[in-house]
Amino acid sequence: MNADEFAAALYVYCRRRPFRRFMIEFTSGVQAEVKHPEAIRRRGLFYVFRGTDGGYSVFVPESVARFLDVPTNAPAASS
Repeated sequence: MNADEFAAALYVYCRRRPFRRFMIEFTSGVQAEVKHPEAIRRRGLFYVFRGTDGGYSVFVPESVARFLDVPTNAPAASS
C-alpha cells in the first residue's frame, strides 16, 4: 500500500461514527488491532501505533497489506 492509499484508508476507518475497531494487516502477516481512533499518529514518513499494552510500534505505509474490520459477534438470542 502506498502512502496516499494508507492515509486515505486510515482517515476513513478512524472517522467512522460510531468508531469501530479495525485491524491493520502488515505484509509480514502480523495484525494490529486499532481500538481507538487516535492510536495511530503520523511522524514524518513513518506512523506510530500505540498498542493496548502501552507499547509503541513504528511502521511505514508500504509495510501495510490491508485494513480489516474486526468481526462483531451477533448478540445471543434470548429464549
